[in-house]
Amino acid sequence: MRRQAWSNIIVQLQKIDSKCLFAYDGGKIAYSTYDLPETTLNINVEKILDVDLPASGPARQASRGGRGRGGRGRGGGRESDRPTRAPSVFQTATSNPTDVVKREEKVKVVIRRVAGVILHDLLKLAQGKDPETESTLHGSNALSVALRHVPAMLYVPVGANIFMPHGRVSISGGLEIWQGFHQSVRVMMAGHLGVNVDVAATCFRQGGMSVLDYACDMLDARDVQDLSRMSNLKRRLLSVLNGVSVVTMHSNTIKQRFRLNALSNESADSHFFEDKEGNRLNVTQYFEKAYGIRLKYPFLPLALKGNKKTAFPLETLKIIPAQRYMNRLNGDQTADMIRVTCERPGDRKQRILTAARESLAYTNNPLLESFGLKVETEFMKVPARILPAPDLVFAQNSTLRGADGAWNLRDQRLINGKRLESAAWIFFVRIDSRDARHIRDKMFQFWSRTGMQINCQDCPIIIQNPSEPGGVQRALKDAMGEARRMFNKRIQMAICVLDKDPKHLYSDIKRLALCEAELITQCLQFRNVRQDIKAQYASNLCLKANIKLGGATNHVSHIPVSDRPFMFFGADVTHASPGSASPSIAAVTASIDRHAVEYHTYLRAQGHRVEIIQDLKNIAIEAIKNFSITHSGVFPERIIFFRDGVSAGQFKEVVEKEVSALKEAFAVLGRKIDLTFLVINKRHHVRLFPGREQDRSGNCMPGTIIDTTIMQPHQNNFLLMSHSGLQGTSRPTIYHVLYDEIGIPVDDLQQLCFNLCFLPERATRAVAVVAPTYRANIASQYSRIFLHGEQDSAESVISGDTQDVQVTFKNITESMQRTMYYM
Repeated sequence: MRRQAWSNIIVQLQKIDSKCLFAYDGGKIAYSTYDLPETTLNINVEKILDVDLPASGPARQASRGGRGRGGRGRGGGRESDRPTRAPSVFQTATSNPTDVVKREEKVKVVIRRVAGVILHDLLKLAQGKDPETESTLHGSNALSVALRHVPAMLYVPVGANIFMPHGRVSISGGLEIWQGFHQSVRVMMAGHLGVNVDVAATCFRQGGMSVLDYACDMLDARDVQDLSRMSNLKRRLLSVLNGVSVVTMHSNTIKQRFRLNALSNESADSHFFEDKEGNRLNVTQYFEKAYGIRLKYPFLPLALKGNKKTAFPLETLKIIPAQRYMNRLNGDQTADMIRVTCERPGDRKQRILTAARESLAYTNNPLLESFGLKVETEFMKVPARILPAPDLVFAQNSTLRGADGAWNLRDQRLINGKRLESAAWIFFVRIDSRDARHIRDKMFQFWSRTGMQINCQDCPIIIQNPSEPGGVQRALKDAMGEARRMFNKRIQMAICVLDKDPKHLYSDIKRLALCEAELITQCLQFRNVRQDIKAQYASNLCLKANIKLGGATNHVSHIPVSDRPFMFFGADVTHASPGSASPSIAAVTASIDRHAVEYHTYLRAQGHRVEIIQDLKNIAIEAIKNFSITHSGVFPERIIFFRDGVSAGQFKEVVEKEVSALKEAFAVLGRKIDLTFLVINKRHHVRLFPGREQDRSGNCMPGTIIDTTIMQPHQNNFLLMSHSGLQGTSRPTIYHVLYDEIGIPVDDLQQLCFNLCFLPERATRAVAVVAPTYRANIASQYSRIFLHGEQDSAESVISGDTQDVQVTFKNITESMQRTMYYM
């Protein structure tokens, strides 16, 4: 409604002066180069109460099919044609304009100048003449709003992204994937501004879908009858409908739109009231009398409007289009999102070029011209270098070159293959003992060839029904007991074979093993070993098991700072999904060996959505002490700290709090330790398209580095593409040096970061981030297993539990923190 109102405002303002153009941000702020005196306008805004998406075609079904249930008429059909420019995101629900249900609302608008923006400050920043200030931030924001104004009036804006309904794809859970474009102003070393344009995608609820169909999809019910048989039905329905905007559809002339936040304890049959004639009747009788509608499901709870005085049967409501879905996607939905958005670099490049020339309206745009903006509709050509890949060192000093970002373990053995002397296999599947022994023996054979030393080939086998109450705990206890009796040693590892169901089995195994039993486990899917075990799968599993036991796959030939004792730290903070009040968890990894392959891991729960690591001082003290113990009293002289997950707006706070916490830790230990602190940024929209040299997937070569032109002035930052592409368009990583006492030469620091990407240890490919952060990323996500009472969106939907639950964090035992249990 706000953007429709603004369209009416502009019509009136241009009657005053045709040069009166404004860029509107969708809220209460607009920017203009026209000096307009304070103006008050009274306008009429037409509220179209019943809206649908453009009729150029329904959403197409995700190609995978399956749980989307297109056969029920929920989002099936062909992909719509995509016009270059649409008159509006919405069209009316009827094709005849005289039948459109509208309501006019009078709005009073006061336009008042509140501040001025000096755009010249941005140019001086780009030219390196002035530092970043509040003025440059305001200028950048004003230009971003100006660039976004025209497409935002036509399509659906979400932050810096614009999404378009044409070509949307239906997936399971009553959702559909919308694609669009990201655009933002970038201040660059090139001496001028740039526009960062990229494709974007997100999930919306399926507009026009009946509320009951949506609930069935979300709750995985076959039909409404199946839905009605669920226990705690009201709670389950509210878990998926809370906050959803709906519109009534029982009348062609009267439409009511509201956000559904409550359900009645009564149904249409049981809720009675008096009508205008004083007759007492229930909701079912009222709808038949007033509208001639016989309700199909009068036994379901009623939806309540915000005042909770008006109730509607759920079957008379449908979903309003263009509602972004903010909850966490489940596994199937995530797979669909990846499948739909995966795009080869050449295709992505062409789509961005087409958008820049057409739908993003960079040309023939009077508003941009009024701001003095001219946007070239071609990509910038950026100078780049390709760093040399390190040699990978394996057992017996055998080496491989990692030039293409991937390598093969054929004819190579682990550089540090651990000895497995006490173990047990636990099968949480239906299997006979002979087949179980065959799987165990075959897998151990592969592990031995890869380089592990297996000294417990005939280890015990436990077969346990996971559905039995206490079955997981009993199986772990039996495995530990039998392994000790057989080998006269405490068990080192339990290898667990499981199916996809029950859903919580994996989490239960990990939580019980790490938090109570102090036991490392290696889980594998039964489907991968049921028929035949592939050598590649067994080898990959061996890498993970070996790392968890303290081993290593490979070293790199050179670590630039290794001439003096050093430590690498990696850190990341994971937050609860939207709607959850669970605490955030910080994960910090710290290297303890000179090859940077062995790490201790420290987890800390902290306040809800708190990004700054609260206990970093104590973590650092503990980690440095452990390093000293490992190295016979020698302390590190250099620490390089890689911090992930921090936005540019938090850089100052991170330096003030986290860097200070580290310096305080050094002071407590009484040691002079030089610190270099970097922030790693993966969540950005910068994409590189190769010139002459490219890898097999069409992406830039691993080792591609950019530290000029498009990088930010007044900052020590560089962009590194460290990994080779598998599918789609690879995303480079941006490194920001926020604090530097060590003074590592720039070339050495860049080579160090690239070399550390070749130490994932559990894979045979270079990864997108340095090894310490790679481990911290995995550990932070893994740590949510240890939150008791937390449910993600998928789990809460199935259980229907939307009540506040006390979430507690149970940390792993101290001995497990000294392992890489999460790898």
